[in-house]
Amino acid sequence: MENMIVPLYEQLDRLRSNLISEEKEFGDHIRKWFPISVLIGIVVGFAMTLFTIFISFIAWLMGGIFPLLAMLIGGGLIILLVRWGIEDTETNGITYVIGRKHQRKGVPLEQSSEFLAAGLSIGSGLPVGREAPALIIGSALATRIASWRGIGEDEIDEAITVGSAAATGALFQAPFGSAVFAAEVPYKEDSDEPILMVSFLASVVAAVTLRTLITIVNELGFIVDLHIFRIGEAFLEVNILNSLLAFLLGLLIGLMGRGVVDVFYRYQKQMKRRFAEQQRLLIGLLLSLLSLAMGLLLIEDFYLAEGISSFDQISNFIGGDSDNYLLILFGAMVIQIIATVAIIAVGFPGGIFSPTLSVGAISGLIFADVLGITELAQVTAFAIVGMSASHAAFTKTPIASILLVLEITNMPSLIIPLILANIAAYVVSGHRSLYEGQMRSRDATLLKQLAQYDQFTEVTIEAIMTPDEKVIFATPNTLLQEILERAENTGKRTFPVLEDKKVVGIISYNDINKGIENGKTEVKEAMTKDVVKVHKDMDAREALSRFLAKDVERVPVVDENNILQGIVTLHDILLGHEKLIHLNRTFGGI
Repeated sequence: MENMIVPLYEQLDRLRSNLISEEKEFGDHIRKWFPISVLIGIVVGFAMTLFTIFISFIAWLMGGIFPLLAMLIGGGLIILLVRWGIEDTETNGITYVIGRKHQRKGVPLEQSSEFLAAGLSIGSGLPVGREAPALIIGSALATRIASWRGIGEDEIDEAITVGSAAATGALFQAPFGSAVFAAEVPYKEDSDEPILMVSFLASVVAAVTLRTLITIVNELGFIVDLHIFRIGEAFLEVNILNSLLAFLLGLLIGLMGRGVVDVFYRYQKQMKRRFAEQQRLLIGLLLSLLSLAMGLLLIEDFYLAEGISSFDQISNFIGGDSDNYLLILFGAMVIQIIATVAIIAVGFPGGIFSPTLSVGAISGLIFADVLGITELAQVTAFAIVGMSASHAAFTKTPIASILLVLEITNMPSLIIPLILANIAAYVVSGHRSLYEGQMRSRDATLLKQLAQYDQFTEVTIEAIMTPDEKVIFATPNTLLQEILERAENTGKRTFPVLEDKKVVGIISYNDINKGIENGKTEVKEAMTKDVVKVHKDMDAREALSRFLAKDVERVPVVDENNILQGIVTLHDILLGHEKLIHLNRTFGGI
């Protein structure tokens, strides 16, 4: 496969270099994007102001209700929105935005309806963050503005980055870190550098717009107030000991993050496998509320605000002198994780920004308490370092995590311990994050290059797949030794598992060998039940993004009843585009 990808890249680079000079491209890019980014910043700033007001209004309405009951009411309303088709659990998170960006498809303006569901979720106190709905709303508005201003489909993914930066920059009043976050979050290894400067501009404009509007609203006496986060004075002397402690804190948070992410995906997988959408939402809501109720029952002075401990309320934990202080901190951290994972994984609207900062801050406080650190400025410093490390571990955005926390806390003096903790947390936490749609930057580059040719001819899966009558498959009762012989005779390494023509699993060459080694005899004992599938009318670029995001090379093609229609490989997709490029070059398409 590598031998085929390299010529493809060479052809793409050669064609692109002949079309336009770097100097002209740079100038055109600035003239085109800078005025658009200002417009996006203003519009998104207005939208985030309304979003903030709506959240505060819902919180005001729920203010006189016992917190757990308020969350139950908010969660119940969201389930009704899903039942009525107003809210879609598959399109309400950052993973959706990342997927649209990688597929080079804009976010439809209809997705800005996330305003309602997310406002209910956050305003009622559910333990979720604001960044996911902010990115969806900002991206949807930016897509519409960019299209209106003549940005073509081949660059619409850049509008998503600009809109995301503007939304988070406004909402968290951290424009620098938000721009980096928007460029960094779609990838596991680096960032979307070409649009970064434009994102900075949009983020700053949106932040200034929101701050100005909120000031006006507050002066008019409405029931809303913008929370500018202040955690208190913090100081950590830069020396070998404190540097090592910051690095150690990052390592511990990274290990915790790795475990939580693994639990998140296991829980999500089981819930999707066993329950229908509305059942998942109800179960997730009840699990979250149950964990919070346990905190109230078992932990003296248990603090409950906005789910459990919104990061802008973390100062309530600092400097505690209760006999059960360490127990309260540990309980709050565990419950925050359970309460957030329980509802985010099943599809409730909201993000993980605020919860991850809460977990990190509490981790830092536990770390300081265990070490016997009592000076308030140092304790606060470890809470801030923990916030940044936790965000890096859970989201795989280490640079943005440093910048966001520095801006939010206004603590530039902590830059060295933040960097050390983030590096440790990022490395130890593994390659996965809670943002499921992230992919490797080289994979995203491949999608971006291939997208140039989809504007001429759409390649569908049906045109490149191997039809079902030619597919070698297994059944649940097929002997492992038998399918091993098929693999060795045909050279195939992955086989769909069918029962009454329906795909019930998939088994790979490695699964077969491991099964035999462990004494298993039949395919059903060794197969993988969680199967990545595509449909024959899906365009090849969308399918490719699914291949790369799930790290698979061969998947079954099914109809709406899960009946096998064929099989398609990564090689088929690349070869299809290879032929398309050849046709365009031969007949002058480019």
